[in-house]
Amino acid sequence: RIRDLPRPGIAALLRSARVAPAAASLETVAFALAPRLNAVGRVGDGTPAAQLLLAETDEAADTIAADVEAANGVRRELTKAALEEARALADVAAEEPAIVVGGPWPVGVIGLVAGRLAEERNRPAIVVSTAVTPWRVSARSAAGFDLAGAFATCSDLFRRFGGHPQAAGADLHAQDLESLRSRILALAEAAGPFDPRPELRLDLVLGCLDLDYVLLRELARLDPAGPGNPIPLIGVEGLVVTRVRPASGGHTQLTLKKGLEVLDGICFGRDDLVGQVREGDRIDVVARLSSRMFGGFESLQLEVRDLAPTGTLAEARRVFAAVAQATDAPSAAEETSRADEPPALVGAV
Repeated sequence: RIRDLPRPGIAALLRSARVAPAAASLETVAFALAPRLNAVGRVGDGTPAAQLLLAETDEAADTIAADVEAANGVRRELTKAALEEARALADVAAEEPAIVVGGPWPVGVIGLVAGRLAEERNRPAIVVSTAVTPWRVSARSAAGFDLAGAFATCSDLFRRFGGHPQAAGADLHAQDLESLRSRILALAEAAGPFDPRPELRLDLVLGCLDLDYVLLRELARLDPAGPGNPIPLIGVEGLVVTRVRPASGGHTQLTLKKGLEVLDGICFGRDDLVGQVREGDRIDVVARLSSRMFGGFESLQLEVRDLAPTGTLAEARRVFAAVAQATDAPSAAEETSRADEPPALVGAV
């Protein structure tokens, strides 16, 4: 329905996001439509979001969509500012097994901040807004830490709370913040240790010349992605950087060369790469293969999750193979036991 005959409100949102209806996908809903609708309630009254979805004409929808787009811009700026402050506070206690930070941040963005911190540092993140009374708590999990269980253990500190293992929230009195911090850190310490490096699971490693539309279509057959079916990530070897530039929103855009061809790369949330990657660098990347439309033409794009000098993936494969071989190798006791067994029949199944 979104592709063929979207309602006026959805069509207006698609225009705001510069997505043609025919090109809409599950990602469009998750990363273009839903964030814009959610933004209204995050920075104020959420009524315009409902009004937009109920709009009967394109004219009415476009007027409301302009307000929604403005709210989304405010949400981005508020989140960016709060995230920078929260990162600085987390850096002070960088060795602790969990992140517990607080500040006068808008309640509507602390969940986004907690999610980013947990993703970046692979540790549970608890973010507290001191801008309201009682203070509001929003938490996101990492490394399998059970937030629902943790918050239940701390229930005597909360005015109210709720959630599930991956995300939780609560109302907290100011005088109980330090008690919450000490309990969460103790629970995280008992559940650890946590590797601070985010984990990336690769589904495929290949040379850059093997990136093509055939592979893109094959990977698309694995959709829809989500809990229990994560987005396929590929390791790509031997790319050459031809351009690096910052993109609005705290991202980095790359132009990458594979053989005689070039393709675009986008590193969401990685503005730090601008000063680390230079033209001419030969790199390996971990990315999601996607495509984008521009000027009526489709082109391949890599949504880069991480990168390193060329040779890193080859070395990782070598180490993995060595570990796997060592793990599968029989022990001395097993070898002795096998020596006492009768020989197996050749060709037995």
